[in-house]
Amino acid sequence: MIRDRILLPLLSTMVLASCGSGAPPPEDVRIVRAVTVAAGDDLSDSGYSGEVRARHESQIGFRIAGRVVERLVDAGARVGRNQPLARLDPVDASLNADSARAQFESARSNYEQARLDFERAEKLFARRFISQAELDRDRVTLDSSRAQFVAAQSQSELAGNQQAYTLLRAPHDGVVTEIGVEAGEVVNAGQRAAVVAADGEREVVISIPESRLEEVRQASSLEIELWARPGRRYAGKVREIAPMTDSATRQYTARISIADPDANVELGMTARVHLKSTRSLATSYRLPLTALVQKAGQASVWIVAKDTGRVALRPVTVADMEQDSVIVGRGLEPGETVVTAGVNLLFEGQKVRLADEET
Repeated sequence: MIRDRILLPLLSTMVLASCGSGAPPPEDVRIVRAVTVAAGDDLSDSGYSGEVRARHESQIGFRIAGRVVERLVDAGARVGRNQPLARLDPVDASLNADSARAQFESARSNYEQARLDFERAEKLFARRFISQAELDRDRVTLDSSRAQFVAAQSQSELAGNQQAYTLLRAPHDGVVTEIGVEAGEVVNAGQRAAVVAADGEREVVISIPESRLEEVRQASSLEIELWARPGRRYAGKVREIAPMTDSATRQYTARISIADPDANVELGMTARVHLKSTRSLATSYRLPLTALVQKAGQASVWIVAKDTGRVALRPVTVADMEQDSVIVGRGLEPGETVVTAGVNLLFEGQKVRLADEET
C-alpha cells in the first residue's frame, strides 16, 4: 500500500512531463481541387454535344415476305437512286406472277367469247330469231366476264409488281448507314432491312434538359464545331425540337441544321453546338456540379482565401442546373477560388492545398 502511494504520484509526474515537452501535432492540410472564377466564365456562350446526322434518313424494307438470297452493299457504301441493295428468293414471286398471267389470259378469252356471243345475239334478236330473255342472258354473261377480266388484269399486274419487290432498291442518292439483313434470313413485309441517309442537308442531334429549353429557343445565334476539326465553326439554326422528352433521359431531342456544310462534315461525327444567349448573364457563372454543397438546406460553395489558404463556406443562389454543372446566379465574384473536389470533407477555417500546387 505504501509502495502504491509513492508510485502513483511519480507516474503522474512523468506523464505530465512527457506531454509538456512534446511538439504540437501538425495541422491537417486537406488537398483539394479548385477553379478560379473569371469574367470569361459567364453564360453568354454555352453549348451541347451531339452527333451529325442527315436531314432525311429512310428506313426501308421489302414490301413482301421472303428469304434473302443476296446482300449487295455494306454499311457505309455510297449508293445512287434505285440502286439494288438486297434481293429475295424470286421463285415464289415468279410462280405467283405466272399463275396470275395465266388466269388473266383465261379471263380475257372468256370475255372475248362473251362479247362475240352478245353481238351475235343482238343481230338475231333484231331479226326476231331469239327472245328478249335470251338477249338479256347473254348481256349478263358479258358483264360478268368483263368484271372477271378486269379483276384478273389487276391481279396479274399486282403479281408482276410483287415480283419486282424481291429487289430492294435505294430510294435516293446517299449513304447506307445500316444494313439489317443477311443472306439466308427470312424477313417479313415492312421489316427494316436498311437505312439510307440522303445526300444534301446535314444537322446535329442534341439533347436539351427541360430547364434550358427556353434558352435554346431564344438563342440569338448558333454555331457548330466539329470535335475532329476544332476551330472551324458552321452557322446553325434550330429546325426541330421534340414535343415530348425521351422516356429514358427525360430530355428533349433537338435537331440543329447546319447552314453551310462542306466535305469535312461527315455523318456520325461528334459536334458541339454553341449558342449565344440573349439574356443578360454578366453576374452568373458556371461551376462543376461537384462544387455545390448543401448546408441546412442552403446551396453553398467553399471559398479558398488567397492569403491564408483556409476555406470559408459561402451561400450562393443557383440559377440553373445542367447535367454536369451548376449555374450560380449570385454569391460569387471574379477572381475567387472555389473548391470543386473534396467539398464534403472540409470544415470552416480548414487549411487546404490545391492539387496542382507543388509541395
